[in-house]
Amino acid sequence: MDTSCTRLPLSQAEIKVALTHDELLPYFEESAKHLSEKKEIKGFRPGRAPFSVVRDSLGMDAIWSHALHDIISRTLAKAVFDNTLETLGQPEVNVLTQKEDEFSYTAKVDLVPSVELGEYKDIKVDQKDVAIADEEITRTLDEVRAMRAKHKVKEDSAALGDIVELDMLVSQNGVVLEDGTVKGMRVKLGDPLLLKGFDENIQGKKKGDEHAFGSSLPDGRDAHFKVTINEVYAVYMPEVNDDFAKSLGAFENIDDLKEKIKENLLHEKNEKESQRRELAALDILMGKSTFGEFPPSLIPGEVDKMMEELKSDVEQQGGKFEDYLSHIKKTEDEIRKEMEVGAERRIKMALLMRGISKKEGIIVLESEIEEDINAYCATKKATPEILTQVKSPQFHNYIKSILLSKKVTAFVRTLIDGTKE
Repeated sequence: MDTSCTRLPLSQAEIKVALTHDELLPYFEESAKHLSEKKEIKGFRPGRAPFSVVRDSLGMDAIWSHALHDIISRTLAKAVFDNTLETLGQPEVNVLTQKEDEFSYTAKVDLVPSVELGEYKDIKVDQKDVAIADEEITRTLDEVRAMRAKHKVKEDSAALGDIVELDMLVSQNGVVLEDGTVKGMRVKLGDPLLLKGFDENIQGKKKGDEHAFGSSLPDGRDAHFKVTINEVYAVYMPEVNDDFAKSLGAFENIDDLKEKIKENLLHEKNEKESQRRELAALDILMGKSTFGEFPPSLIPGEVDKMMEELKSDVEQQGGKFEDYLSHIKKTEDEIRKEMEVGAERRIKMALLMRGISKKEGIIVLESEIEEDINAYCATKKATPEILTQVKSPQFHNYIKSILLSKKVTAFVRTLIDGTKE
């Protein structure tokens, strides 16, 4: 197999591959075997007909159709390895010659941009003081109390702090919106996440009352709401005392519980501060490092990933992406344009991680990848889709990149022993 490699601008390369008949023959024979397993060839058992017979029976086009992908993928992988290239994405393939005794093609490939790391072992990032205010402990206690609260039906009208169960119709111009019919929804009056005007219009209502009012949807559009009150519940929060603390676990008294809450909050804040310092250190290193040119597809590809993440976040919160766009008054193209700066930063951050891992010899073992994949599977139902996903090379590489990022981040953490502000 003859190959040549030409480096191109913008971190790209063009590889040319040429194969002779003898080099092509194993691919043809393998394809003939597979084709003859599915298509009956007179005089031969399934999968036993030789290449020449299958060619004469089904035609060379059928052989090429089956063999072409394997020929290109295998030979290109070898050419990439032989030329010590680190490629990204899918190649742009152009077949030059396609004959039974001669085959050649070119493949334009995107390359991982180079990075020349600046000095990083002397990077210092000051550590900020971390403290827990009494108000934070009280707020956490109130959240725990809310989870342990008891709800009792009340005959009086709804007031702030009560939970109201209601049915609701949401319409615009007399037309009920898609997903605008809601049954048995529970809302807590006074919840800051409630739509504007909900508190004022539900307070004072009793079981069986109907009420209509206008308000705004989360995306800013005006809408008409018609609600029917099914039930009103008074909320009884447990008192903050020793009995309450003991009901939550192995706590001796309320002071013991408060101390544990303080420890947990302090741990969370310290972890966030460590993450801030790690990112700050990497940002400093980014400014001290030199990056090669980016392939044309790299930033748009990263923007695609960011856009999919945004859409997934909106859907997980129960919203629709179209409504989200209406609410922020932007088009998808405008958001994509705004994401380009962040996409470039994410790419450079990934390149820094790769560069540090190579320089420091930080690696991820296959056993670590397997352990992480097994842990992931343990949290999921073993559906065919999940099993296919975890066995894919893409998922393997995804897990590997996450583990490598964690190891490099842990290494960076050891470097930033700064002074407190």
